[in-house]
Amino acid sequence: MSSRVHIERRKNNDRRSGAERRSNFIPRADSPAGPYPGFTAPSFPDDEISLVDIWLVLWRHKRLIVTVVAAALVAGVALALVKPTKYRYAATVEIGTTLLDTGHGFETHLIDSPDTALAKVQQSFIPAVIQKYAAQHDLDANKFKLDATIPAKSQLLVISGKGTEEQGSAYRTIIAQVANDLVTDHEHIMQAERARYEAKLVRAKTVLERLQDPTNLKLQKLDVEQAIKQQQDKMDDVTARIAFLKTKYQRLDDSDRIIKAQIKQIEHELAANGASQHKALTSASNEATALTTLMVSNEVLQSRHRLADLQERLQVNQPNLRRQLLDQIDSLHREREVHHQKIAALRDKLKKIASDNQRDVAVQTQNVSELKSRIASLRETHALNKPMRSVNPVGIGRKVLVLLFGFLGVMLAVFAAFVAESIGNARRQMHISPRQLEPA
Repeated sequence: MSSRVHIERRKNNDRRSGAERRSNFIPRADSPAGPYPGFTAPSFPDDEISLVDIWLVLWRHKRLIVTVVAAALVAGVALALVKPTKYRYAATVEIGTTLLDTGHGFETHLIDSPDTALAKVQQSFIPAVIQKYAAQHDLDANKFKLDATIPAKSQLLVISGKGTEEQGSAYRTIIAQVANDLVTDHEHIMQAERARYEAKLVRAKTVLERLQDPTNLKLQKLDVEQAIKQQQDKMDDVTARIAFLKTKYQRLDDSDRIIKAQIKQIEHELAANGASQHKALTSASNEATALTTLMVSNEVLQSRHRLADLQERLQVNQPNLRRQLLDQIDSLHREREVHHQKIAALRDKLKKIASDNQRDVAVQTQNVSELKSRIASLRETHALNKPMRSVNPVGIGRKVLVLLFGFLGVMLAVFAAFVAESIGNARRQMHISPRQLEPA
């Protein structure tokens, strides 16, 4: 009995001495300076994580990890089996082109810019067609999602949507209708442009046919010959008028001679009457002689008036008439020269009618060819293909989905293991007595 008591006492002393030795290395909370002056407590890093500790934590919670990963895989497989397979349905539309006159020639120009066509399709055509189709078939319009895109640096517009194989007929119908609406919208512009060029072509062909008609060439020659005859008649008339004025001008010389003769005769009569009047005045003795003198005086006065008129006519009127006739003759000469030049030009034109006609035919033929080429270069907006389904499904595949859920399950399982470990540590700390936490 005494030996047993001795052993127990020895064990208690060993435990007490061990606690005292540990207390010498760990400073007390109420003694910041430590058990003796100059003591510095050793520091241990708290932020280092041991891979062994991590492995131990994961190993302790291996059942939880396996359960979470298995649940994630089951969920991934279930979702992959339930998830419908979707395909891409698409149609490509090429925007039409017209011709734009730049002043230096014609250049191709899109009916609508790609951005404008894209805005029309996205904001107007797609919503309207989907609403109309859903109303006709009593479906939910939100089930159909369409979009339109333009490949970089192209004049193509791709209308596409994603749906199941069961929705394929609906998507094909909707996409085809959207493409048709865009084609119809551009068709009005193209019809007006084509009609404008076709009207020009009809006018050009009419002119070409008229130029190629031999009757037209004969009519042209006949018109020119008639014009020459008219000018010739006018020139002959002018020539006759010139001859008449020249004759009239020559008659003025005869008039001058007659006037001069009359002036000479009057002057002779005035001289004779002057002598008679002087004689009568010197010998006037009765009433009869006085009357004779008065009559002679009247005749002298009248002769002087006639003489003055003749002299004015000879010196003033006749020169004026000459100047007028010369001016008229000069004017008629100029007019005749104009007619002569017109006749010469018309005769040159008559000689060149055939060559000019050939040149005009060649020019007009080229014009007709250019108009035909422009009409042929007009490209209407059209669908390059009917709406088609993609060969392979789109979106996340079933295998990828299962692998993704497996990866997420692993991540979630590791997180759950560390959460469970933290909860376990917290619970153990809650069961430690306050007396164990106090320093010895």
